[in-house]
Amino acid sequence: MNKFLLSSFLFVIMATAFAQSKYPIKLVLLERVSSGIKVGSKVPMLVAQDVKDKSGKVVIKADTSAYADVVVSRKSGTISNVLATPARLELKFENTFSAGKKPLSLESSSGTDFLVLNRKNTSEMPRDPKVEAAWKNPQQRELIENLVSCYTANSPCALSAQQASLLQQNASSLSLTNTAQLCQSGHFSVLNGFMTSLRSGSNFVCPAGVELATVCSCAVEVANLCHRSSGYLGGRFAGRNIVAEPGTEIEAVVVGP
Repeated sequence: MNKFLLSSFLFVIMATAFAQSKYPIKLVLLERVSSGIKVGSKVPMLVAQDVKDKSGKVVIKADTSAYADVVVSRKSGTISNVLATPARLELKFENTFSAGKKPLSLESSSGTDFLVLNRKNTSEMPRDPKVEAAWKNPQQRELIENLVSCYTANSPCALSAQQASLLQQNASSLSLTNTAQLCQSGHFSVLNGFMTSLRSGSNFVCPAGVELATVCSCAVEVANLCHRSSGYLGGRFAGRNIVAEPGTEIEAVVVGP
């Protein structure tokens, strides 16, 4: 075998040996992202379910944080329509973390680290009959609005005793069982602290007596509530430019160790 063929053969073997595995991953958006948002904004997400390798070993745990950055953002409007420059919204994936806390890069399902959002893949959810029924009740409507406000606020907030009681009563129908549990334990404000840390990319330390898994589950529950309520919440979440609501699921690929 000549030297060229030998070196090529060895290169193929080495490339195969060091090739990184890739695994499909589902992410849940925790913040509202819309065309017109500031370029460079950090977009926090959570891993929706455990990611396992072929042997069944958990590579990435559910509720692990993941991030992307806004790299292209343009609103749609009268001028943009005249100039044939429609709304655009693109994210660049940053990373998530392995079960051993090692940073892992993310790619879109098309194989790049960019994710193009459009009206098709960010369409509003169909009307949720349970949310629709709750919205017709003034007290339950106020509860939903306050939960969304506390989730999206940049400072700690709390539910009134009456709303906390109402949350316990409607936890099952609104799919907020973990949130009700956190509220009942007197730690509802922890959710806001968790979200504030995710937005800034800083480390979050759970207070004593609170499990991080519960806080992560609460974040996903309330993000989904935001998504399911998006047609009712007026200017806060409504409107169709290009909008990805909290709770939107994003399919991606993680480059494994």
